[in-house]
Amino acid sequence: MRYKSIFVMSVMALTPFFAEAQTTSKTPAKGTASKTTAKPAAKTSTAKTKAAASQPKKELAPAVKVQAPWRLAYNDPQLIVAVDTSQTERLPDGSYRAKLRWLYTKDQKIEDNKTYRMMVETRLLDCKKVRSKPISATVYDANGNKVSTFTTPDDELQYLLWGKRTPGSRNDNALAKSCDILSATRPKK
Repeated sequence: MRYKSIFVMSVMALTPFFAEAQTTSKTPAKGTASKTTAKPAAKTSTAKTKAAASQPKKELAPAVKVQAPWRLAYNDPQLIVAVDTSQTERLPDGSYRAKLRWLYTKDQKIEDNKTYRMMVETRLLDCKKVRSKPISATVYDANGNKVSTFTTPDDELQYLLWGKRTPGSRNDNALAKSCDILSATRPKK
């Protein structure tokens, strides 16, 4: 799928926090000879190439891995979510001020008919009830260009209602997995 490979390439160009998965090649064992025979490249028709490119791949996640301090919280064929544990703080009430990165394989719509593929946000997470409040976010298009940004001032956070996700939804699962990571790592207070 063309968009999926473009998405992976744009993720690679956007940030050092994600990198292409390492692949290992088989090397001959000691004492054995490796024999290589050069073969002429097979001719492929453009129709076959286009047909192969249009075939959907099973998953995006295996092509991308998260690098420290980001920890992979959730992935499926449409979404990858990572938590930056070094930029996350546990608050006295037990909630977290967490930094999250959301990567989508398809454009996400926002105001003024704009779209984005990646969002880096800071969010209050109440892990006991799996609910959250947005603090700030910056969204980027598939080419890594900033599309939009917002910030909620700290003195206004108390007036925001806690948002809940639909149980079992991707977003609900992503926040729950993020909470699992945060509970296990015990970020600074």
